[in-house]
Amino acid sequence: MVALISAGPACLEPLVSMHIPIYGLDLLLFLGLELRIRWRQVAIGDFKDSRLIVGMPDMGFAGKQAVDYLVQELKPTLLLEAYSTHFPAQVIITKEGLIEFLKCQLYGWKNPQGGGDVLLLTGNAQPLTPEGQYAFARELLEKAERFGVREVYSLSGYLVEFRPPEKEPSIYAVATSPELFAELKARFGLSQLEKGSIEGVQGLIVGEARVRGLKGICLLAETPGYSTPSGRPIVDAKASR
Repeated sequence: MVALISAGPACLEPLVSMHIPIYGLDLLLFLGLELRIRWRQVAIGDFKDSRLIVGMPDMGFAGKQAVDYLVQELKPTLLLEAYSTHFPAQVIITKEGLIEFLKCQLYGWKNPQGGGDVLLLTGNAQPLTPEGQYAFARELLEKAERFGVREVYSLSGYLVEFRPPEKEPSIYAVATSPELFAELKARFGLSQLEKGSIEGVQGLIVGEARVRGLKGICLLAETPGYSTPSGRPIVDAKASR
């Protein structure tokens, strides 16, 4: 197992602070050490008055699919990649027959019209543990604020028992202040959630934004959260629109 995993990406740089030249997750796990979250800088960008849009894997993959579409259309610059031992213990097999660790990616897009730039966070995993989710949300906003982020938008799914196939999903919103929600309702006619909770990074990132004095919004699209007989979640394309 160690020999296979050691073929992981060279982007997992040695932990200089530990004074040992370790690459990859294999030896760290073998020694019982914890990497937690490791951020790899890919590019440097100058962004101002930015908005951060977060789409993580969750019910129906609604948020992730929406952000992946924005990445495809806007062609933003890849700024950071995040790897973590809090992610599921598996690797992804690419169409070239190679293996890659699970990761999240932060992109930046410069608005050519000068109306505020955009950061986009997507990935093929999010942390499994509460500790990892809190840490990821906190560290992500620390990075994002360095790129001038002032507003945070989290995209997620809202679980319902059933949604007719022909019905467009309703969109709900929660915000970090009454004034911000009133603005959303007036402009877009979004429905308000009055109870419940939002699990995972997609909820914590908005809570962390409020603590930091940033504007935060979570948009949730109705999804039945269908899965295959084996329990594998099914992408809800309508919810991501």
